[in-house]
Amino acid sequence: MNRHPSLFLFVTGLALVFCTSSCKVKRKVVDNRKASKETIEIVTALKNNELEYSTFELRGSTKTDIVGGTKYVFNLIYRNKLDSLLWMSARAMFGIEAARLIANKDSVWIISRLARIEEKNDWLGFSKMIGYPLDFHTLQALLTRKIFMPQAQSELLQNMNSVDADQGRMLVPDYNDGEQRELLSRIGFLPHFQLNDRGTNLVKTKLVPEEGNWLLEVMYGEEGIVEFFGLPSRIAVSALDENENYQLDVKVLHVKVNQELRYPFPWF
Repeated sequence: MNRHPSLFLFVTGLALVFCTSSCKVKRKVVDNRKASKETIEIVTALKNNELEYSTFELRGSTKTDIVGGTKYVFNLIYRNKLDSLLWMSARAMFGIEAARLIANKDSVWIISRLARIEEKNDWLGFSKMIGYPLDFHTLQALLTRKIFMPQAQSELLQNMNSVDADQGRMLVPDYNDGEQRELLSRIGFLPHFQLNDRGTNLVKTKLVPEEGNWLLEVMYGEEGIVEFFGLPSRIAVSALDENENYQLDVKVLHVKVNQELRYPFPWF
């Protein structure tokens, strides 16, 4: 897989990037399906508990750990105008900006003065550049703890299967459903959702690929903090590629919702 190593580290730390796994993902046939009515009720309950916002800003302390390698600590700022614009900046010690990512639904800009990277591309080109499938809607949903289907096709959520899990319930794609199979083939992955015991919030989102040796799990934890509008105080990511074990830990320090956001321009 052809990847720019500096770009890969940046996206790991900033964008909860889709990392590879040394073992190819195998799907199991689901035998304990529940009625579609239950799935609709679960999706409705989850959406009723999601953060409603027009603008969103998260500030956090981010630590990435590459086992056997270098550890990176950044202060992270993430700003999001719903369904319109994403802006992320990671600053190292002494306030030096290590990297920046700016994106809308069509284009992605990534800038790192330290790594001497200035790239602009559409999402397909960006995904090919880093070696992992990524789109605007997926990134936005992951960072605001939302249930989603890639490329904003949320109507397909009602076609998912509700299955028993070790802790509570899980929503998994119906791989026999034609629309979901088409989306999987085109995008390259579909999400699986682990729910809490009450079935009201996400505990974990897992991205399962159509093919290839990568896998990503985003673990939100059970409890959120009230002043963070139900968002977790900590987001942990664990992923593997062929050579390394990557860990990303985001400690949420501050959140603003539905307030005016300022974006440092120009883009480059």
